[in-house]
Amino acid sequence: LATPLREHSLELVDGYTAHGHDFIELTYIIEGTAFHHVGGRTEEVAARQLLLIPPDTVHAFQAKGGRRHHQASIAIYPEFFRAHGTPLAMQVLTRLMDAGIRTLALPDETAVEVERTIETLLRESIFRVGLWERIVALTLEHLFIMLERSRDERPAVLARFHHTPAVV
Repeated sequence: LATPLREHSLELVDGYTAHGHDFIELTYIIEGTAFHHVGGRTEEVAARQLLLIPPDTVHAFQAKGGRRHHQASIAIYPEFFRAHGTPLAMQVLTRLMDAGIRTLALPDETAVEVERTIETLLRESIFRVGLWERIVALTLEHLFIMLERSRDERPAVLARFHHTPAVV
């Protein structure tokens, strides 16, 4: 199976024309702003937002005029998790999709962890050292769980959790 990670940059007025694909796309906006055209709607997306795009959804990105935009996109195939991951990964992602979650604005600490996770995914996908597929699958599962927790109704609890001293 092909690596599930692709990283893309949109510079100034560049973008991606309307397209669809046979996988779930998870796109994280690293910096800048863009317009995301999907389902007859246009939404402005900005840094530290994450988009979940279902399969066969026709969508397009256009960088907001005069601004730098950088995003990372991950192609998620259920087959990849069947071969290298655990059933939990797709269950968590399916719960998010079934709840209608399409755009998540991430708190600062979660965004920093998501960015670190994307760097890990990219590094594993490039160097492909032994069992890299398993590392990618488990790292993505961790990412999905972070996303589910970040949209949970207990953000104050999670905020306290992140500030717990290391000794605890």
